[in-house]
Amino acid sequence: MTDSGAQYRSSGLSAKEEPLRSVVRIFPLLFGLLIGTAPAFAVLVGDKPAPVMMVDKLHTALLDNMKQGAEYDFAERKEKIAPVVHEVFDLETMMRVSVGSGWQKLSEDERKKLTEAFAGWTIATYASQFKSWNGEQFTVTAFSDPEKPDVMVNSEIKPKSGKTTALNYRLRQKPTEKNDGPWQVVDILFAGAVSQLALRRADFAAVFTKGGAPALIAHLQAMTDKLETAG
Repeated sequence: MTDSGAQYRSSGLSAKEEPLRSVVRIFPLLFGLLIGTAPAFAVLVGDKPAPVMMVDKLHTALLDNMKQGAEYDFAERKEKIAPVVHEVFDLETMMRVSVGSGWQKLSEDERKKLTEAFAGWTIATYASQFKSWNGEQFTVTAFSDPEKPDVMVNSEIKPKSGKTTALNYRLRQKPTEKNDGPWQVVDILFAGAVSQLALRRADFAAVFTKGGAPALIAHLQAMTDKLETAG
């Protein structure tokens, strides 16, 4: 058993990490939209809180794809990472927040199709960006109070040589009647500050406002197709 005070130490970080100036006006709104009924506290699995275990699962899958880069083509990388993306990310919540208030006016079928298109693009993005390995390593460096309903898991990807990049994950527990749902990622702060959800909202909400669900589904599919073409 590793020392949780070393690699996995509680940092006492605030759950409201502020993004860069370009998204500073959007992020507080997104955080407000993400807050619902407070779920149960994070449980410990061994010496790691459940949210940390979920981030580790994503990192392990990404490294597997990277290390098999010479053997896997794009379709195989997608196939390998797809179930992990569905397990680790709360894709419906991320899509709902990205669309904004218009989500409430959509039918269940439209919401399902939007979430599926968003999932497809997310999976294709990971398959495209993590396809080769040159000694890179993922490390969880800190996590916020696991007894809070909203948990930040800070990590970094360190190349064999060069600059380390911070990837900080915000996780919330999936609501269930017994408050025992899985912890899932609802946002990633790239370089420790830039909310990916805020950036997506700026892009997706504009498309949705102009053409509704069909336009946004087409937009997501076009981005997915572009990634598949590039391999």
